Amino acid sequence: MVEKENIFEEEGHWKVNAFLETGREAWYTYAEAYYHAGHTLWEATCELKVPIDTMVYPMLFCYRHFLELELKAILIGLKDIGEDTLRIKGVVKHGLSELWAQIHKQILEIEKAGEDLDLVGKIIAEFEKMDPISFVFRYPVDKKHQPNLPDKERMNIENIGVHMAEVHQILNGIGDVLWEYKRERWS
Repeated sequence: MVEKENIFEEEGHWKVNAFLETGREAWYTYAEAYYHAGHTLWEATCELKVPIDTMVYPMLFCYRHFLELELKAILIGLKDIGEDTLRIKGVVKHGLSELWAQIHKQILEIEKAGEDLDLVGKIIAEFEKMDPISFVFRYPVDKKHQPNLPDKERMNIENIGVHMAEVHQILNGIGDVLWEYKRERWS
């Protein structure tokens, strides 16, 4: 293999060159990428193809980051269809509950999905409690060098993946509804 000066260059067969989407519309693409990375790790751990005790951290980080990016994408989508009461400023923060609180009411007005939204809210609250600022699954200690997971010894990986698949489906549905509203408004 020939070493290149820049590992991020485009070269070789088109199948091994990823298309990098950027800009406002890329929020959903990034969210999907993190969901699929997390879910791929989940499937591999459930099938015992990779060590569960080490893959749990990147898997949970990917799932949490998916939630954050998807909520931000939905917030931007709501703003795009005219929900002027929403604060886009919250997009730069990592708090899931703050993002969810901003969009929950507007989603209910657009799409009657009460039970589904209750599940999403529950999962968001659990992630927020475990990892409020997207730090716990990336580093073993906090900024004061204290353990990030002092009271947790085990968690059921299978349960997490099943619930995240449900949440993924619900949030994707919301994104689809917003896209349709946006398309109708501009056509």
